[in-house]
Parts: sequence; C-alpha cells; structure tokens
Amino acid sequence: MSVSTTPPPNFSPQLEVVALLLQVEDKALYLLRAHQSDEPDHWTIPAGKLESNETPIEAIVRETLEETSIQLSPSHLTTPTTFYIQKPHLHYPFHIYQITLSTPPQVTLNPEHKSYRWLTPTQAKQLPLMSGGL
Repeated sequence: MSVSTTPPPNFSPQLEVVALLLQVEDKALYLLRAHQSDEPDHWTIPAGKLESNETPIEAIVRETLEETSIQLSPSHLTTPTTFYIQKPHLHYPFHIYQITLSTPPQVTLNPEHKSYRWLTPTQAKQLPLMSGGL
C-alpha cells in the first residue's frame, strides 16, 4: 500500500472515502466496530464511502448522522486533507474533515458500532484501530 498527498501517476480511483476528526478540547470521538461489521472490535472515527452522485462533504455529513446521530453543518467543517491510497487492486482518495466543538454532542450509535469514547491521540494509539480494510 502507498499513501501520498498528491495523486500519483496512474492513479485510477474506484471509490472515494471520507472521515471526520470530531474534537472537543484535546479529545476526538472514536467508535468501536460491532461484531457484524468489517474489522469488528476495532476503533475508528466516523467514516464511510461516497454514494453515487454525492460530494465528499455531503457524504461525511450523512455518514456522521447515520453512525452517531450527530447533525453537522457543512459550513463548520474544515477543508479536508486528502490522501491518495493505492493498494494492489484498489485506488481511492481518502478525505479527512475536522471540526472542533465546545462541548461533547449527544451520541447515539447505529448497529455498525457498539461503543464510543472521547480519546486523546495517545489513548487512541493504545487501542486496536481499524486499518481501513477496503
């Protein structure tokens, strides 16, 4: 797998992925994947694939609402940082948005996840994190 910040030569994306770093103070929201999900019992930030005719910002607003019941305003999200992922049989741009809130929002999980935590980067690195097994 290779990761770059600009589209590499021969980059031919088959899909696009979005994620959200939702922060309150020095902590970010992490979700624990449920048993029936890809990479069960691994932690991840809200994320997902774009649906047809959907922009990346529309996708992250939808994915965050579906996974956490948190309604985001697109105008409050940062311009995404985009990484270009190349795996042997799959290429895709990975757009990471960020938002910082003053207080933790109410989180209601969908069946893809079974728990959530607000974690510092140090705490998150100590947990089994999802590898993005697309």
